[in-house]
Amino acid sequence: MEERKTLAVVGCGASAVVFLRSFIQECKIKQINNINLTIFEPASILGTGLAYQMDLHNLILNRPANTMSSNIYKIDEYYQWMKKKLNHAKQENLIFPSDNYFYTSRSFFGGYLAEMLKKR
Repeated sequence: MEERKTLAVVGCGASAVVFLRSFIQECKIKQINNINLTIFEPASILGTGLAYQMDLHNLILNRPANTMSSNIYKIDEYYQWMKKKLNHAKQENLIFPSDNYFYTSRSFFGGYLAEMLKKR
Protein backbone atom coordinates (compact mmCIF):
# COMPACT_ATOMS: atom_id res chain seq x y z
CA MET A 1 0.00 0.00 0.00
CA GLU A 2 1.37 3.38 -1.03
CA GLU A 3 1.86 5.99 1.65
CA ARG A 4 -0.54 8.93 1.35
CA LYS A 5 0.99 12.35 0.98
CA THR A 6 -0.52 15.70 1.93
CA LEU A 7 -0.24 18.88 -0.10
CA ALA A 8 -1.04 22.07 1.79
CA VAL A 9 -2.14 25.17 -0.13
CA VAL A 10 -2.00 28.43 1.81
CA GLY A 11 -4.44 30.96 0.42
CA CYS A 12 -7.07 30.14 -2.14
CA GLY A 13 -7.40 32.96 -4.62
CA ALA A 14 -7.20 32.88 -8.41
CA SER A 15 -3.62 31.53 -8.57
CA ALA A 16 -4.50 28.68 -6.22
CA VAL A 17 -7.52 27.76 -8.35
CA VAL A 18 -5.37 27.57 -11.50
CA PHE A 19 -2.71 25.55 -9.67
CA LEU A 20 -5.19 23.15 -8.05
CA ARG A 21 -7.11 22.51 -11.25
CA SER A 22 -3.87 21.82 -13.15
CA PHE A 23 -2.48 19.65 -10.34
CA ILE A 24 -5.65 17.58 -10.04
CA GLN A 25 -5.81 17.13 -13.83
CA GLU A 26 -2.20 15.93 -13.91
CA CYS A 27 -2.86 13.52 -11.02
CA LYS A 28 -5.80 12.06 -12.95
CA ILE A 29 -3.73 11.67 -16.12
CA LYS A 30 -0.89 9.98 -14.22
CA GLN A 31 -3.34 7.99 -12.06
CA ILE A 32 -1.93 9.38 -8.83
CA ASN A 33 -4.54 9.00 -6.12
CA ASN A 34 -2.57 8.91 -2.88
CA ILE A 35 -2.61 12.67 -2.18
CA ASN A 36 -4.70 14.57 0.34
CA LEU A 37 -5.21 18.27 -0.36
CA THR A 38 -5.54 20.71 2.53
CA ILE A 39 -6.45 24.32 1.83
CA PHE A 40 -5.83 27.06 4.38
CA GLU A 41 -8.00 30.08 3.56
CA PRO A 42 -9.79 32.43 5.98
CA ALA A 43 -12.44 33.57 3.46
CA SER A 44 -15.81 31.84 3.46
CA ILE A 45 -15.83 31.57 -0.36
CA LEU A 46 -12.85 29.72 -1.79
CA GLY A 47 -11.33 30.78 -5.08
CA THR A 48 -12.08 34.48 -5.26
CA GLY A 49 -9.21 35.92 -3.22
CA LEU A 50 -9.21 39.67 -2.62
CA ALA A 51 -9.15 40.60 -6.30
CA TYR A 52 -12.32 38.76 -7.32
CA GLN A 53 -14.38 38.72 -4.13
CA MET A 54 -18.11 39.19 -4.47
CA ASP A 55 -18.49 42.50 -2.67
CA LEU A 56 -18.34 45.17 -5.39
CA HIS A 57 -20.08 44.47 -8.68
CA ASN A 58 -18.99 47.69 -10.38
CA LEU A 59 -15.28 46.79 -10.56
CA ILE A 60 -14.52 45.59 -14.09
CA LEU A 61 -11.85 43.16 -15.28
CA ASN A 62 -8.96 44.80 -17.13
CA ARG A 63 -8.74 41.94 -19.64
CA PRO A 64 -11.34 40.70 -22.12
CA ALA A 65 -13.43 37.76 -20.92
CA ASN A 66 -12.29 35.56 -23.81
CA THR A 67 -8.69 35.75 -22.54
CA MET A 68 -9.49 34.74 -18.94
CA SER A 69 -9.55 31.15 -17.70
CA SER A 70 -8.59 28.97 -14.76
CA ASN A 71 -8.10 26.01 -17.09
CA ILE A 72 -4.69 25.93 -18.76
CA TYR A 73 -6.03 23.51 -21.37
CA LYS A 74 -9.08 25.57 -22.33
CA ILE A 75 -8.33 29.29 -22.54
CA ASP A 76 -11.90 30.28 -23.45
CA GLU A 77 -13.50 28.41 -20.55
CA TYR A 78 -14.54 31.57 -18.68
CA TYR A 79 -16.07 33.03 -21.83
CA GLN A 80 -18.06 29.82 -22.44
CA TRP A 81 -19.13 29.66 -18.77
CA MET A 82 -20.12 33.34 -18.90
CA LYS A 83 -22.33 32.84 -21.98
CA LYS A 84 -24.24 30.07 -20.16
CA LYS A 85 -24.67 32.20 -17.04
CA LEU A 86 -25.77 35.45 -18.69
CA ASN A 87 -29.44 34.47 -18.79
CA HIS A 88 -29.41 34.16 -15.00
CA ALA A 89 -26.98 36.98 -14.18
CA LYS A 90 -27.87 40.07 -12.25
CA GLN A 91 -27.80 43.30 -14.25
CA GLU A 92 -24.60 44.53 -12.57
CA ASN A 93 -22.68 41.47 -13.79
CA LEU A 94 -23.54 41.77 -17.47
CA ILE A 95 -20.83 42.15 -20.05
CA PHE A 96 -19.72 45.51 -21.37
CA PRO A 97 -18.78 45.40 -25.07
CA SER A 98 -15.82 47.45 -26.24
CA ASP A 99 -14.21 47.00 -29.65
CA ASN A 100 -15.55 43.44 -30.01
CA TYR A 101 -14.10 42.44 -26.64
CA PHE A 102 -16.24 41.73 -23.62
CA TYR A 103 -15.45 42.74 -20.08
CA THR A 104 -17.27 41.56 -16.96
CA SER A 105 -17.25 42.50 -13.32
CA ARG A 106 -14.42 41.14 -11.19
CA SER A 107 -17.00 39.58 -8.86
CA PHE A 108 -18.62 37.70 -11.77
CA PHE A 109 -15.19 36.22 -12.59
CA GLY A 110 -14.89 35.39 -8.88
CA GLY A 111 -18.12 33.39 -9.14
CA TYR A 112 -16.60 31.46 -12.02
CA LEU A 113 -13.42 30.76 -10.01
CA ALA A 114 -15.41 29.55 -7.00
CA GLU A 115 -17.55 27.27 -9.18
CA MET A 116 -14.58 25.84 -11.08
CA LEU A 117 -12.79 25.04 -7.82
CA LYS A 118 -15.75 22.90 -6.78
CA LYS A 119 -15.62 20.97 -10.07
CA ARG A 120 -13.59 17.79 -10.03
